[in-house]
Amino acid sequence: MVGAAALVLGAPASAKGPDYALISGPGISGSIRIDGDGEGGTATPLGALATYAGFATQVFGHHPKDPTTKTRPEGTLGARYRVVYSVPTPTGRSSIAADLYPFATPSPLAYMKPGQPFFDGMVTQGGWYVATKALKRTVVEAVSSGKNGSGSHIWRWTGIALLALAALALAAGLFSRRRPAPVPAP
Repeated sequence: MVGAAALVLGAPASAKGPDYALISGPGISGSIRIDGDGEGGTATPLGALATYAGFATQVFGHHPKDPTTKTRPEGTLGARYRVVYSVPTPTGRSSIAADLYPFATPSPLAYMKPGQPFFDGMVTQGGWYVATKALKRTVVEAVSSGKNGSGSHIWRWTGIALLALAALALAAGLFSRRRPAPVPAP
């Protein structure tokens, strides 16, 4: 059980993606914290945001065909949301900022300034990223959940509950194995 917990809890230390982000913009008072796994796909709010906003591509680049551009795509930008990703590093944290335009036409856009330092000596590739309509849906959901007070903390509590249930199941399994067998009456 200790080994399994070490694997689960030790994973974020070796991760290269964000472990939370702060988003601000129209309809948000201050900022909203978005938690989750920023490099594990779209299963968490942060994962969806990072995926649909092109975080990995804008930070690290994508070869052989890079979908980012140095020049802004044609169209109307619409409302701008600022997202600041917090990325754990071996010596602390890096913050990487990007601007999201979920209501841009003809497609949602994300822009990350090139050359932002992160991960102890690396810099972002940056550029404009043409997103899918899923970026708009993800930003709207984040703003809506932040307004009603639930934020993305539900994911943290869900994870804690699942770990607790797994620990209880393991304990129940161990307890049932240690119970002495009944002795037949003479």
